[in-house]
Amino acid sequence: MDFKKIVIVDKQREYWDCGDFEVAVDDVKGLGYFVEVEAKSSFENTIQARQGCIKFLSKLEMTVNEDDLIKVGYPVMLLESKDSQSINKPLK
Repeated sequence: MDFKKIVIVDKQREYWDCGDFEVAVDDVKGLGYFVEVEAKSSFENTIQARQGCIKFLSKLEMTVNEDDLIKVGYPVMLLESKDSQSINKPLK
């Protein structure tokens, strides 16, 4: 197989066990900081689990909007970031 490295994700991650939730804070080089909350307890469905995570974050005085939710991984975000940077760079 002829694999080629196209992106490297350089990150530092910290975990916290917060009872019904697990929290991860990532510092991703080139992108910044990200917070991930995962529901560990049983919820009836994914909608309730998401609402539980959002309610947990609100207790930490963090506001979550639909636009804040990320639906792609760090490699895609880094590639998109590089693409937008190359578009905005002047040609020599």
